[in-house]
Amino acid sequence: MDRVEFKTMAEIMRTRFPEDRQIRRIKRPNAIRFNLDDFGCDIHMDTLQSEADLVQWIYYFSGKQWITGAILSRFIELVAEERGFNLHDFVDEPEKPFPPALGDWFMDHPEITVKQLADLEGIAPRRAQEKLSALVAEGRLTVCRTEGRKKFYALRRAQL
Repeated sequence: MDRVEFKTMAEIMRTRFPEDRQIRRIKRPNAIRFNLDDFGCDIHMDTLQSEADLVQWIYYFSGKQWITGAILSRFIELVAEERGFNLHDFVDEPEKPFPPALGDWFMDHPEITVKQLADLEGIAPRRAQEKLSALVAEGRLTVCRTEGRKKFYALRRAQL
């Protein structure tokens, strides 16, 4: 019988994936090297001076059959790391819709409590509290008033 192999979290975090071997940063020449099964090339860093240069390369690669999303992501990460591009400036997450029951609730009511959400969705009050807290943390709800320990949640004004 084969013995089961266990790994620590540190070992898992150091695991190299195929993309790490297929595309990597090399110092000499100063380039990013693609080393795929039947294809290899170097993209010299002097052709990647700005974000616009990176976008042009992404556009070029997007039409190639051999490029995968994972390889393209790795390419972007390597260039951004080398050139100091901030990838988070370009990421604008789409607005996630409210859970359907909660969206319907706010059409007829200005606010909701933990107990009301728990009853509405048929979940435990603790889980309802977690959902409402997460929506407050995302900036989609606000605590509009309290009565003792009871909190009332409402849509942020920008959501209306």
